[in-house]
Amino acid sequence: HPELLETWEQRVLVKCEPARQVEQSLLGVSLLELCIATAEHWGLPGWIAQGYRLLNEHRRMLIKALHIARDNEHPLHQQQMLDADPTLRRWLTLPSNTILLANGLALSAHHSWSGIHSLRWQRLAGLYLQVPLAELQQMTHQQAAASARAIGPTDLWHPAQGLLWPWESTFQVEKAAKLPDTETLTRWREHCRELLSDPCPFDNVLQLTATACKALTCSGMQRVLLLMVDRKQQRLVSQQADGLPNEAARLTLDPEQSQVLRRLLEKPALLRLKPDNLAQFTALLPGALKALFPSEHVLLRSVGLEDRVVMLLVVDQNNTAFSETGLQAFTKTVQCIERALATFSKRAR
Repeated sequence: HPELLETWEQRVLVKCEPARQVEQSLLGVSLLELCIATAEHWGLPGWIAQGYRLLNEHRRMLIKALHIARDNEHPLHQQQMLDADPTLRRWLTLPSNTILLANGLALSAHHSWSGIHSLRWQRLAGLYLQVPLAELQQMTHQQAAASARAIGPTDLWHPAQGLLWPWESTFQVEKAAKLPDTETLTRWREHCRELLSDPCPFDNVLQLTATACKALTCSGMQRVLLLMVDRKQQRLVSQQADGLPNEAARLTLDPEQSQVLRRLLEKPALLRLKPDNLAQFTALLPGALKALFPSEHVLLRSVGLEDRVVMLLVVDQNNTAFSETGLQAFTKTVQCIERALATFSKRAR
């Protein structure tokens, strides 16, 4: 599930959310514990799991060392503090820690050379090597440039490229969702063509909604939920789902318990959730729906037939921002679904 790590990166590194909270909500477990288990399961070299254990199990030692490392301009005072804590001094000077320090420097530089994470690792490496911060930074910049020259031209991002950027730059940015490839777009057109067919090619609503769900997925939506309005029982019932947990297929919602759902069912309308309006609307959405779409970028679109709403579409692109092209494809798909519903309602019985 690489998309989970991409979401972690966006929320923790780009939006600066607390890492522990994000990991608990996203993964249900600490990312470091997951890394340790993965390293052991894959049989990776022992020093890799050891580095993760050090970060996870020796956190107190690491915090103590980081506090001392902050006083980088006074090496004599740093040495006195280490001498006063022999256990910490022995732990800090273990040769195996060099691997952790090197990886900490390299990975933090992938995000930003001037960020707080980079500065922490630079100070810690400076304490280990007993060199001033300025000298340590010069050494790491030289090593990065040498590494980039040794690797040669590549499409992959290398931290040395960031040395050419303004000092305060960060190299992770909020990502827009990828556009579907040519083959997927071809399938989207085929599904839309089927939805627009007259006479209606569908024998029942289930067939129609299955094609609608496929069309939405092929338009670039990565999580899709299609609910039908049950007017007898005054509720919304899940009809189709894609990219969602199994419980999405059994979901029923009571519109009376949500002001947002009531408004969407009054007449066909679009609600686009995004970071600047999320707080305003999420409290008014059912908890079960929010659990299925843990996202800051969600589209809710009610679909009408003869002046009454019969369907609600909820879609997102795995918490990535919608592009204009993606929004246009979604709008076009909804128009095709509306046409299909109108044709279906007029078919010979």
